[in-house]
Amino acid sequence: MAALSTANSNTLHTQHTLQSQDILLICQLASTTANAEHTLEQIQSWSFEQFFGFTCHLFVTTESSSVRQQLADLFPKFGKIAILSLVKIVYFFDLQRTQASSAARFPTEVQHLSLVALENMSAQNIATGLAQAIEEDTHGTLRPTIVSLIARVFYNNEEDILSLLSQHLSKDSWYAIETSLIDELSSPQTQRVVEGNFNNVCLLKSRPQLVERQLTEVA
Repeated sequence: MAALSTANSNTLHTQHTLQSQDILLICQLASTTANAEHTLEQIQSWSFEQFFGFTCHLFVTTESSSVRQQLADLFPKFGKIAILSLVKIVYFFDLQRTQASSAARFPTEVQHLSLVALENMSAQNIATGLAQAIEEDTHGTLRPTIVSLIARVFYNNEEDILSLLSQHLSKDSWYAIETSLIDELSSPQTQRVVEGNFNNVCLLKSRPQLVERQLTEVA
């Protein structure tokens, strides 16, 4: 695991907290999949980004709920590198909720656990990861998913996600999501119902005055 444990500029940039035992656990979980021996040999030379991509692919495609849960528990340790991929997973299920035949390819727990993993990340990592996602989302495709996640973090994290986010966004990008943020954060109740057996509901206490003040301050 020398290639993965070496701290180079890319791994430092991700602010990850993966330990060697975490990497070994992921390899052990992967050992139950097809072509595992060939894959584990390749891992020795992978970059951190490639290893995360492999972990994310395993998380989505595994047929084992236990494996998926264990991988989801490790996602916060990957740091901000995991944010965009998890947001895209949540977005995919949001998009496909009315197209069951398409979404049926993946268990609904994939989205549920992706949201849980995102909510368990530090506010700083969420802010830097979402800022990157917002800057790259030039057509606003992921905006509803991102705004909903910001609302969840805002009401369930002691750190000020709005101030943290504003430090990493250009003014144009901030203004692009400001209206959506005001609507979402000022709502007395925000619900996201996940298709299937998982109801991922986040009740937001209405704090419109605080929301408007904070949005004004960071803008």
